[in-house]
Amino acid sequence: MANEVTPANEIKFEKLCNLLEQLHKRKKQRQEQDKILGTFINEFKMTASQIVGQKNPSIFPILRLLLPKLDRERNAYNLKENKLGVLLVKVLSLSKQSRDAQKLLNYRSVSNSTDSDFAGVAFFVFKSRLSPKSDGFTVGDINEILDKIASAEVGKKACK
Repeated sequence: MANEVTPANEIKFEKLCNLLEQLHKRKKQRQEQDKILGTFINEFKMTASQIVGQKNPSIFPILRLLLPKLDRERNAYNLKENKLGVLLVKVLSLSKQSRDAQKLLNYRSVSNSTDSDFAGVAFFVFKSRLSPKSDGFTVGDINEILDKIASAEVGKKACK
């Protein structure tokens, strides 16, 4: 499904994240949230209608990211925070004793930080390592990566 040509797959993941941050900042302002989300959906519909021959203006690729437990097309990732922390240390080639590795491996005990959740800790570890000039991933790219992770996890279980 991630490879299907739909306008939702072409949305920059950064744009989706910015939308979600705006909604989060206005947690108790329901009317503001409705307005922000309505604007996003209207922009999406206009973009989708401008694509020549486009027959599928579905937002399913976005919903897959927002509601992963309800996605029947993709298996579970089986990556809780601890396992993901170990994987990120390996992928980033960090020494297990390095400051960033310790942050990822022991994210709950990170001191001098307002972030005690894994996503916040991982964000700050990645922030210094990512190029700010990157074109960025699209929603379709992220779904494709997550499909590969889910497939790899199923393969591991089958081999056990």
